[in-house]
Amino acid sequence: MRKAPRILLVMDSSRTAQSIMEKLLEGGFDPKSRQVRTKNEFSKELKQKNLDIIIADYDLDHFNGYQVLEFIKHHNIDLPLIFIGNSIENKMLVQIIENGASDFISTNNLSRLIPAVHRELNNIRLIKQQLLSYKDLQNSNNFLLNVFDAVQEGISVLDNNLTIIRTNSWIKKQFKNILPVIGKKCYEVYQNRTSICPSCPCDKTLKDGFSYQESISIQLADSQTKWFELTAYPFKNSNGDVVGIIQSVKDITKRKKAEDKLLKLNKELEHRVKMRTAQLETTNKELESFSYSVSHDLRSPLARIEGYSELLLSSYYELFDDEGKHYLDRIICSVNEMSDLIEDLLKLSRVTRSEMEFSQVNLSNIAKSIVNTLFESEPKRKAEFLIHDDLEINGDGHLLRSALENLLNNAWKFTRNNPIAKIEFGAKNDQKTPIFYVKDNGAGFNMSHAEQLFIPFKRLHSDKEFPGTGVGLATVQRIVSRHGGKIWAEGKENAGAVFYFTLSSNGKL
Repeated sequence: MRKAPRILLVMDSSRTAQSIMEKLLEGGFDPKSRQVRTKNEFSKELKQKNLDIIIADYDLDHFNGYQVLEFIKHHNIDLPLIFIGNSIENKMLVQIIENGASDFISTNNLSRLIPAVHRELNNIRLIKQQLLSYKDLQNSNNFLLNVFDAVQEGISVLDNNLTIIRTNSWIKKQFKNILPVIGKKCYEVYQNRTSICPSCPCDKTLKDGFSYQESISIQLADSQTKWFELTAYPFKNSNGDVVGIIQSVKDITKRKKAEDKLLKLNKELEHRVKMRTAQLETTNKELESFSYSVSHDLRSPLARIEGYSELLLSSYYELFDDEGKHYLDRIICSVNEMSDLIEDLLKLSRVTRSEMEFSQVNLSNIAKSIVNTLFESEPKRKAEFLIHDDLEINGDGHLLRSALENLLNNAWKFTRNNPIAKIEFGAKNDQKTPIFYVKDNGAGFNMSHAEQLFIPFKRLHSDKEFPGTGVGLATVQRIVSRHGGKIWAEGKENAGAVFYFTLSSNGKL
């Protein structure tokens, strides 16, 4: 005798659905099927039809396998679910089986559906036999009442008017102050209301036949407030119509207190983090102030050293032998280096200490102005500059000019050994936030040292190769950071470098 399973197909392709039906016919079945493609169609079909098996396309565009599983789990639907699809990883296969799926069949091997459907139909038959074996027990009213009262959580039965018509002993024990509860509306008992609750789970279950849940707090007779989790399950007659509600009431007070305690701890932690952050900001400001003061105060003695050295050089130069002249030259050179270093330190400090004034800034115009200055400083150098037009951002014009000066000067410096320097300033606008960049064909760097580029005084090249103090890129990073952005670099030794940076369009984040 051919079997006639009632199958719901959840898939887009009518061709695949037809292939499935043909395979089942080959396997000795006479299937009755219905195909749906959306979540709404799926929900309606579950309410209207008595089904044996669900076969679903795991990769369905608008209602995929994960969503099907979540839907079934949320609405307590007890039907075998077999997924079909192109392929699936073993880890994902284990996960969907653990979450309630019965099997996964590859579309390239639909013949596996035959034993899978046989297996699930046999399981259904065995379950029905087990249910029949307990028929005598189910007909025993005393047995049901004993089980009903023995459950260690609340169970109430409500009619379709939300009137409580039966409860177990747990309910009577927990709600002594509002006894009797029989004959009262559920919202009278649990919420002390005279009308239905706006988000009543029982009302929702009566309307669509699915299960719903909510958590509420209730003040009991001893003035103690407890939290309960209420779940509404549909109570159906033999025709499948919802005629009432079976309501589960679970005490979740301990869980709620634990959640509140965790929330309190999180707030305390956030407060401590804010305090530590404020302390750190204060310390950083003190360090910045100290650095500025020290750098500023060093100028005077350094200027005197430079002055006396120049005096010796101009008035007593002939009195020194060659070795003395060499030492004097080295002193003057060191004084100049230290003067440059102090100046860079002051610039770095001013970047952090200065107040920011935001306006619409045209970065393209600033870059072109800097390029003109570079050509004026070394008119004999051969260089090609490509400056993209109309690159604008909301920011502090003074600081952004300083950042571009450092980046373009950096590119100018590290391309000095090239026959023709090629330097570009542009932006990638295919992102949500524009990514600006300065690109050159200069000396480049080893990417393993990329993180050291923005550390003050950390230099990847010797002073003889490319002179400098190592503060320029650190200054750029601070300016970018103050604008709520970030900066990074890519490069290769002797093959150029690119410095990328972003800026927040509304200023500091």
